[in-house]
Amino acid sequence: GLLPSGDLAARAYARLRDRADALLAAVRACVGADAKEIRKSVIVRVGDERVIGTIDRLFQRSNGTLCLLHTHAGDVTFRHVLPFYIDWATLRLSSDENTALSAAFLACDKTGVSTPQLCERIVAQDRAQLAHGLKELISMMRQSTSSPPFLIPKSSWAWLTEQGDGRDAKARTAWRGTMGAKGEVAYEPSYAALVARGSGFPDAGSRGFAEFVRTNEWIARILAPSPTAPSSAGSDV
Repeated sequence: GLLPSGDLAARAYARLRDRADALLAAVRACVGADAKEIRKSVIVRVGDERVIGTIDRLFQRSNGTLCLLHTHAGDVTFRHVLPFYIDWATLRLSSDENTALSAAFLACDKTGVSTPQLCERIVAQDRAQLAHGLKELISMMRQSTSSPPFLIPKSSWAWLTEQGDGRDAKARTAWRGTMGAKGEVAYEPSYAALVARGSGFPDAGSRGFAEFVRTNEWIARILAPSPTAPSSAGSDV
C-alpha cells in the first residue's frame, strides 16, 4: 500500500530490490557465506558498575572468528549508532584480548552501501577508550535523572557529523529547516517549545546553545575520542 500503482510501482520495487540485493551482497562479503548468527551473554565491570546483557547480531565465521554486524536501510542516526557502540564496547571488553573480533556497520541508501565514518571511529577505539566511554554513558544516564543533558536528537546528530566551523550552522539548519524541508522544531512543536523554553536556543551565544554544544562535545568524546584517521570498518582487532 506504500507504493504507487502501475509502472511507477514496478520501478519503485526494482529500486528497493536492487538496494536490498546490494546490502545482502555486502553482508556476505563481510561475514562469509557460511557464517552462523549467534548470541553471546556478556558481563562487563566498568568502575563500580556492571553492564549485563546479551549481544545478538553476532556472526561466527567458518574459521571461528566473530564479527559484530549491524545494518540499516535509510538515514543513520543516534538510535542506530549508540546500540552499535554499546554492543562493540561490551563485546570487546568481555572478550580475551587475544580473541579475533571484527565489527562493521553497513548502511544502505539510494547512493549504495557504505559505512558511516562515525562507526569506523567507534571500531578504531582501543579497550581503554571503550571502557571510558561506557563509564561516561553510565554517568550521563545517572545525571539525567536530576539534570537532563541538552540533547536535541536530530540537531545534535547534525552537529556531531559535521566538522569544524560548519557545525553550528548545520545544527541550526537541522533545527529550523530550509525552504524545501522541515526542521526538527516543526516535527513536534510542543516538544520543541518544552526543550528550548527560556534557554535562548538556538541563538548563538545563548545559554541554551552553549549547553547544546557542551552535550554534543560530551557525546563526541565517547563515540569518536581519537583525532586520528578512522580505520576500515571490518578490520580484525
